[in-house]
Amino acid sequence: MEDLHQRNLVLIDSNVLKLVFLKQFPLGTEYRTVMAHVAKASQILNIRKVCFDEGGAGEPVVEELRRIGANVEGLFFTERVKEQLLSNLKLKKEQRRIALPQYQPLISQISEQ
Repeated sequence: MEDLHQRNLVLIDSNVLKLVFLKQFPLGTEYRTVMAHVAKASQILNIRKVCFDEGGAGEPVVEELRRIGANVEGLFFTERVKEQLLSNLKLKKEQRRIALPQYQPLISQISEQ
């Protein structure tokens, strides 16, 4: 099973709560590569806001994404924030208000949290 600590790029259209893009980056992927993907996907998919982990090494990434024009919100993914996000995601899934692809690594990660 893939590790949650891998760098993930997940874009969700907040109007319909539908996953529109998922990209998992292997551990060790350079931040410049991740930033280039975020910027390009945001532009192509017309994403209104990107949330990015600002903790640890994430702060300069958030700053650079802002500099290159991405509408990014830095978040500190504390255990409490992660629990809230996953709880909300599970609730929306139970209410059938979110569409997730049948991508087993993603489903497993959500279910195990």
